Amino acid sequence: MQTKTHYQLLGISPTADEAEIRRAYDVRMQQLAGSGSVQLEAVRKAHAVLADPIRRAVYDASLRNQDQGMTPPPEPVARREGAGQRWLLVLAGVALLGAGLFWLSQRPKSAPKPALPAATEPAIVVDGVAATPDEIAEANASIETRRNGLAQQKWSERTRLENRKSQLGTELAVMMMDGQRLPPDADQASIDYVERKRAALEHEIAWLKARLEEIDHVELPMAAKGELAPAKEYTPPSE
Repeated sequence: MQTKTHYQLLGISPTADEAEIRRAYDVRMQQLAGSGSVQLEAVRKAHAVLADPIRRAVYDASLRNQDQGMTPPPEPVARREGAGQRWLLVLAGVALLGAGLFWLSQRPKSAPKPALPAATEPAIVVDGVAATPDEIAEANASIETRRNGLAQQKWSERTRLENRKSQLGTELAVMMMDGQRLPPDADQASIDYVERKRAALEHEIAWLKARLEEIDHVELPMAAKGELAPAKEYTPPSE
């Protein structure tokens, strides 16, 4: 006697979907109500297998093997459950592999990035020609010499002007005291002389301050150029 398949027990075709399987199961359970437990258990088992996509796929494969004359011997329940789990892992692996291959086929191919040129240090150019290490060292020594010379020149000129300004400040203070000591009946010539002398001292002191500020703003050269202007002498205003 040939054993009925799960599809035959539920009265459905092998192409039935989940909804058809559920409806067929409900109808069969109503039809078998009050009958033997063996038939009810067979229907429940058929529904449990066909309602699970993985177990159904394994079951359909076994049916195809039977149709080809490769009927396997019945297996214990524990072994069948283990086989179902293995089939689940195999099907999941195949699905992941297929998804990966599809993603790779749809991924746009990026153009190769051009290789970056090797970093090079900028060459020092003198008169349009790249300088050699000896020429660079010589230029640096020349720059340092000019810096030292300019610093010395700047210090000497500033010292000279500061001394002159201090001297004139003293003379101006004395002149102011002399003007205050003039007698009330001093003649106009004496008064005019004191005023002219005071104005001349104040004018030269103002010039010295401006010259000192000019020197302070002179920067030491960072290259082979730049110099301090020649020492300037005070020229009194023409009367």
